[in-house]
Amino acid sequence: MSISWNIPVELQFPSSGRVSVSGPQEALDYLLAIWPTEDGELYMKCKAACMEALEGVTPVEEARTIFQSAAAEVGIGLGPNQVRPSSSESVM
Repeated sequence: MSISWNIPVELQFPSSGRVSVSGPQEALDYLLAIWPTEDGELYMKCKAACMEALEGVTPVEEARTIFQSAAAEVGIGLGPNQVRPSSSESVM
């Protein structure tokens, strides 16, 4: 049985274009194959959250939120349902 999010996460990869990610397994596939960077706290947290969601340890929608934040951090998140990482810096 496949685990899915309530709402897919829309991404725009420079190399492969726009994709719709529907769950933690698909998110892991993208994280491991074509994610723009393998560095950063959110990247590592996202990989762990997606694996834990597949194991039933982390709530699936919590993994989705972390995935959205990781996508926003590297500038590939799209759509109104995307969550941008919080920042202490204000943009003027």
